[in-house]
Amino acid sequence: MGPRIPCEFTTYSGNSSLNKRQIHSCTCPIPGCTTLIPFSTFGGLKRHLRAKHYGDGRRHDCPVSGCKNVGENGIKRRDNLLAHIRNVHPPHQAE
Repeated sequence: MGPRIPCEFTTYSGNSSLNKRQIHSCTCPIPGCTTLIPFSTFGGLKRHLRAKHYGDGRRHDCPVSGCKNVGENGIKRRDNLLAHIRNVHPPHQAE
């Protein structure tokens, strides 16, 4: 994929009855990336890197007839395509 990314995770401190949660966020290490909001999980950062920086540029066409999300307007990630079908075309079932 790309370079190794230093990223910190959620840590807990204190005794078992009172844990203090400290969240460490992951930010995109790619210079010039316009996504400035940190990711709360390393998985979210990896998904961002695949979709925005290291992906092959393929898009998923919406299978619903008449939908404009096809070709260059297709959806980059399959999970977002399934959410699109569920939310925009409710009578249709996402597989």
